[in-house]
Amino acid sequence: MEIDWKRAWYFISQILSTLGFAFVGLFVAQTFALLVAKGIFHFDPEQMGDIVSNPSHDFGQVMFARTFQMITSLGFFAMPVFFYCRFYHYPTLSTLRINKRFTLVQFIGVVVFAVGALFAMFLLSDINSRIPMPDSLRLKAQAMAEVQERAITAMMYMPSVVHLFANILVVGLVAAFGEELMFRGLLQPLFKNWTKSIHLGILITAALFSAIHFDLNGFLPRMAIGMAFGYLFYWTGNLWITILAHFINNSIEVLIYYFKDSISWCNYFIEVKYMPISWGLLGFVVVGFILFLFKRKAKLA
Repeated sequence: MEIDWKRAWYFISQILSTLGFAFVGLFVAQTFALLVAKGIFHFDPEQMGDIVSNPSHDFGQVMFARTFQMITSLGFFAMPVFFYCRFYHYPTLSTLRINKRFTLVQFIGVVVFAVGALFAMFLLSDINSRIPMPDSLRLKAQAMAEVQERAITAMMYMPSVVHLFANILVVGLVAAFGEELMFRGLLQPLFKNWTKSIHLGILITAALFSAIHFDLNGFLPRMAIGMAFGYLFYWTGNLWITILAHFINNSIEVLIYYFKDSISWCNYFIEVKYMPISWGLLGFVVVGFILFLFKRKAKLA
């Protein structure tokens, strides 16, 4: 089989330029975050690493950790996508498929999809935790999980509605917007064109989407939800749909943490490590059914 080196190099150059834009965006974002830390929150920039990785329940520290996450998310995920479109002279709105609206029926379907996906992900998390791995890798996974657990516990400290809305903005909206722009809006079409297969394109993009979270214990559920988002984007041709699904999925988790002390079943999701298999299977059925409806609608359009 003869390799089309011109096509291969063009793809490689696109990936390398995307990585370059991402690191430039991250550098700009972190520099801006340093200025915010000193100018608005009055923190010593040398304290920034400790505050971000392990903030206390101090209002200023928690809010800065959220601000830092918002700035870096936009810098590393969203900004590079717009730089990419400008660099290659692509029309931004149509290239990223953010030039369409969604209907009320689509909105309802996405809400049901996001709720079902949450239950399916809990089941996959349980399966993921049972996958055997070498001791060295298992210890690394545990260390990653402990770091993430500390960060999540600090971020999800929400003693008031102000904290809740801050997390809905940062964890829900900004994370969904930036990650969907990068993975579904930019990378999925690139890998689809390179592999000449939508299924491989979705699979590779979903694997990268999961890997970027640096959480081995959550790799399988994140990859699965990434694939679901990928097909949702492919069959709707509308990135706002996947942004909405991602936003709802993340926001439900935020709300679960917020109401964990007042609503018993919310605390169940956090404290209880086992979920009835039937709940997870029902989640898979719901997700599959909604994706089938979107696929059917795409074929009829």
